[in-house]
Amino acid sequence: MDGGDRQARMAQRIKIQIRASSTQNHRITQGIQIGVFSSDERHGHPPQNLQLLDAAIEPSPILNQADDISSVSKSDDTEQFLESLYLDTVFPFLFPAYKPTLLSGGRSWLPGLLKSNKAFFHSAMGVAAHYFTLILARDAGHTIRTPCEQHVWDSLAKHINLSTVYIKQDIAVFNSGSPGDGVDDIFRKLAALQSISGMLIFETVMSKGTDWQVHLNAALTILGDIFQYEMTPSETRYSLNKVLVGFQNQPSFFDGIELGFPVWNTDQASFRFFSAFLFYTDILTGVSFGETPQLRHLHKDLINKTSKRDPDTNQDPQFLDLEQYIGCPGWILLCISEISMWERRLEQSVGHENHFGALNEWAVRLEELNQNFLHQFLDSGSPHNSDIGNRATAKIQLITRVWMHAAQIYLSVMDSSWHQLFTVAASNVESVLTIIKSLEPQKWLRSIIWPVLISGCAAGSEVQREYFREFIVSLGPFQRFGTFGEALHLMERVWRLHDQGAYISRLEDIFIIDRRRYLII
Repeated sequence: MDGGDRQARMAQRIKIQIRASSTQNHRITQGIQIGVFSSDERHGHPPQNLQLLDAAIEPSPILNQADDISSVSKSDDTEQFLESLYLDTVFPFLFPAYKPTLLSGGRSWLPGLLKSNKAFFHSAMGVAAHYFTLILARDAGHTIRTPCEQHVWDSLAKHINLSTVYIKQDIAVFNSGSPGDGVDDIFRKLAALQSISGMLIFETVMSKGTDWQVHLNAALTILGDIFQYEMTPSETRYSLNKVLVGFQNQPSFFDGIELGFPVWNTDQASFRFFSAFLFYTDILTGVSFGETPQLRHLHKDLINKTSKRDPDTNQDPQFLDLEQYIGCPGWILLCISEISMWERRLEQSVGHENHFGALNEWAVRLEELNQNFLHQFLDSGSPHNSDIGNRATAKIQLITRVWMHAAQIYLSVMDSSWHQLFTVAASNVESVLTIIKSLEPQKWLRSIIWPVLISGCAAGSEVQREYFREFIVSLGPFQRFGTFGEALHLMERVWRLHDQGAYISRLEDIFIIDRRRYLII
């Protein structure tokens, strides 16, 4: 057994846990609601209520709530092993571009969060357990693997069950607070954000059948609520810096010392990380499924919209530099998102003159961003190159190029179709192949899986297709750790349709099959 069938069964089991009947949920939680502040609230509209998790989280039969939850002790050998595996191997695999400097605190917030947030801890242990089953599938002999694998799968199920119990508790605490409670209110929001984001990461790692959209919507709602919470009625802009100040709940070792750069505490660092992850996921969800990102009203104030970088403001916390967290610069994501929304507006308009005028405008914009990027990151003669080079490695530069080519491929779709794209986008596809040949797939594929999918779908020749196929197949069992295998499945489907004379007319047709929504991140 390679673990694939068991992974599918586990994913279905978790889905059943999360989507318990609404009658049971109401009896257990009396409804889980949070206040949602829409972007219109600043203009006098009252906040709305949103059913945050329509399906509350029930513990599965493997653990009765009457059981002692603390029975999973941190002194347990398996748990210590999984925690070490998560910190040393799994988290860097999931987020290979995230390498904060030691002077800014590094990743020290992560072990702190594992200790302070039980829901996040148990979902992280579930992720580590799944990773280890794939190590066993790759490396262990059958006689060792069978009993060990069963133990690990049992551990995964137990941890995810515990995580769901603690998420329910965090949501209950979140909902018990009243607006204006004071400083503790924002920390309740943060705890709920951390808990739900941990489960969302687990669901994207399992990838099969889990109801990820429920938790994504919940996390995005809380994140927007946190930014709104820190605004006064007279303010018209959202402020990342103001939120971070709100998380300064205890003195820092560096208080009173002028360092010239920020040192984040656990709450601040984790909030920045989860904000970047959720912005990224929200944007790609919107682009993939033809929807407006839920947090679009925050983009202009919180995400850097240009590739131009001022070395004197590299540490300015005004913006989230998404490339530091997920590898793709925010300005590329925003460009792809705006093209997506422009495409939907275009579908409602008439007249080809407007179509080609807007298309040309975006082509010029992409080229401008491309040239700015080349100047800032690749010009060895730049006086600021050493400063930028400390934060943006050569690999990140290559990843940025992959995303840029994918954006250009996506833009080409609107001037033709996915059927004609095989010739229109040929040079960009070839450029992507040239770049990824220099990347280590097991280390960097997570940062480029979406643009690899877009580029792969536009691959016209069998030689190109085979290389995309081999790039993912080379991961072996780790195709099932995340959405790599599903990305290849979607590519193969597009190629098959093209060879049969059919074609994909819209981007969302790639990601939505038989009403299932494939989240590729």
